[in-house]
Amino acid sequence: MRQLVMGLLLLGFWGADLPAAVSEFPYEAMVDADNVYARSGPGRSYYPTNRLKRGSRVTVRRHDPGGWLMITPPPDSFSWIRAEYVRVVGSGRGIVRANDVVVRVGSTFGNDRDIKQRELSKGDEVKIIQEATLSSERGPTRMYKIRPPQGEYRWVRGGFITPASEIAAQQQQQVIPQRQSNQQNQGFSNSQQRPTAEPRGSGDGFVERKVNRTIKSDAVRRTGPTAQQISADRSRLKQLDVRFRDIIDEEARSWNFAALETEYLNLAKEVQSPAMQSQIKLRLDAVERYRKIKAEYDDFLHLTSDTNRREKSLLAIQQKQKSDPTPTTPTTAPATSEPSSTTPTTGPVTSQPSTTIVTPPTAGQPATQPTAPGSTNPPPVPPRNPSQTIVPGPAGQPQPGQRMRPFDGAGIIQRAGTNAPGLPRHVLIAPNGRFLAFLQGGPGVNLDRFVGRPMGLYGARSHRADMRADFIVVHRMMPVRLQP
Repeated sequence: MRQLVMGLLLLGFWGADLPAAVSEFPYEAMVDADNVYARSGPGRSYYPTNRLKRGSRVTVRRHDPGGWLMITPPPDSFSWIRAEYVRVVGSGRGIVRANDVVVRVGSTFGNDRDIKQRELSKGDEVKIIQEATLSSERGPTRMYKIRPPQGEYRWVRGGFITPASEIAAQQQQQVIPQRQSNQQNQGFSNSQQRPTAEPRGSGDGFVERKVNRTIKSDAVRRTGPTAQQISADRSRLKQLDVRFRDIIDEEARSWNFAALETEYLNLAKEVQSPAMQSQIKLRLDAVERYRKIKAEYDDFLHLTSDTNRREKSLLAIQQKQKSDPTPTTPTTAPATSEPSSTTPTTGPVTSQPSTTIVTPPTAGQPATQPTAPGSTNPPPVPPRNPSQTIVPGPAGQPQPGQRMRPFDGAGIIQRAGTNAPGLPRHVLIAPNGRFLAFLQGGPGVNLDRFVGRPMGLYGARSHRADMRADFIVVHRMMPVRLQP
């Protein structure tokens, strides 16, 4: 139960800090805050590598847990590689001389280089910026500062980034009223040059006299919020965000967002910056998502309590069977049903399997019968013996008399983009680029062979609090076709 709830919380928590939904990756975005750090990994514990100015453009490659965006390294980014493994072949060019040569992420703030994301192979080319001698555990080490190799990335907080498409839409909304005002102003200007005719007297004809019109100089001038007002609005938004996080840190059953939502709405009415209004809208969308999570949580608690009661009843029956040598016949009348073929799961795995696993009865236990059609109270199902593993037959089809159990995960396998200590090297993502889980290959499973391929995974799935994400140890896998 805790794993399901934490998984739902994780999805909601991302939405509170990420930019508005995008249709595909990568996409262009702009930094809308001052002195935003780009970091060597998705978290504040990773050292900063660059400082981004307001208005800087970045290319977003992926959304990661905790509201972090993986971006292409900014223009002034660099990495470090040991000079002994590089052969210089020209001005600013070098060729790697061995396999599995580690490249370390550099920082413009110092000589930090603890994080390694890439390992280069013999024959790979690097672009050399300069040579330097740095201190290490082995003493002074000669190294080359190089351009970040392909496949190396940086991370920024999603709350400081606005997609370029959203900025273009905001600018278009501002241009239309201004254009209308200019057209009205132009109409007045033209009237200043147009003479008007007035009768001077009967039979005397007409004389032309210029009509002078005055226009207030500030009639169409629009002023935006001052820097001081923007800073105050941001401070109020941060205070509300702190309250938001305090709420979701509590038990889900105690969540109440009514007062917080009202304050977000009041702030949205008062701020003048379109970018700030867009950020508040993201928070309101997150509040709505958390309401749905709480509703699902309440439903899940209700379902769990019913399941616990049925399991206690089942355990009582099993204990009675052990003490009574006469087998007990189930009171529920059996119903027949034709077994149907089960296709591989193509979406994220939920806590309620969509198929029923039928296992042969063991000695001393009553046979489990399928539920009769239309029955509202299915009989309790004894837990499956962990040693009985249901495996798919040839070509992914279930063997006779068995049904294939749901996958423990399904998606596209990709490299994680970071070799930080404690983090796995592979991730599972959805077709739209959304992060699903970290992956680790079990005995005999080489995930590198399946990078970029859609696969259904069998293994041990759990939620890792230290990673703030799901974690799957993969034991087996098979190709699947994912729905877009």
